[in-house]
Amino acid sequence: MSHYETVCRLVKEELEDRIEENYVFSGRENLVSDLQLDSIMILQLIIKIEDEFQITIEDDELTPQLFENVEVLTAFVDTKTA
Repeated sequence: MSHYETVCRLVKEELEDRIEENYVFSGRENLVSDLQLDSIMILQLIIKIEDEFQITIEDDELTPQLFENVEVLTAFVDTKTA
């Protein structure tokens, strides 16, 4: 499974009550404004990403731009796992 597919799966898990299970991300949906991720969901997503990819996301790396969309978040994961 690619990093993109894994990030999509993790986002879907956070949004399980808000989107359909078979929802297909375009990759460009804004995670906050379009998909309605709130601050608690973002924190839970960060923890899932850290656990899934065995990375640490530092506080200073947590910018609003990081959660712009799945593509941006996946690119960030790619740099952390390289």
